[in-house]
Amino acid sequence: MGRYVHQLLIESEQMVLMARTMILPAALEHQERLARTVSATADAGVNCPQTMEMLDRFVDLVRRFSAALDALAETNTDGHGDPFKQARHLRDKVLPRMVALRELGDELETLVAADLWPLPSYRELLFIK
Repeated sequence: MGRYVHQLLIESEQMVLMARTMILPAALEHQERLARTVSATADAGVNCPQTMEMLDRFVDLVRRFSAALDALAETNTDGHGDPFKQARHLRDKVLPRMVALRELGDELETLVAADLWPLPSYRELLFIK
């Protein structure tokens, strides 16, 4: 059980680190690009509600990703002590938050420009030679 607890804590902490230092900055840069596009389109006198809607949806996704990241980071600091309590805490609190963050990260991967995405995509991993 100690091994399970230790390994899952390492995975969760690495997930937080990668999300905070790699995925979130890439998502924010993509968001900035979208915002500049919306602004340039409006400045050109073109009414394009689809572009604004795309930006709104993306901003909401980044907000949810950031909130999930903060929730996981906060949960990682709880539940230390008794190995059985810690294992239950990981199973009941940490794992569901890891899954939630992963799902949002997967969604971001499909939207963030390829030149900004800091990790190999699933497609790239499938076709590595």
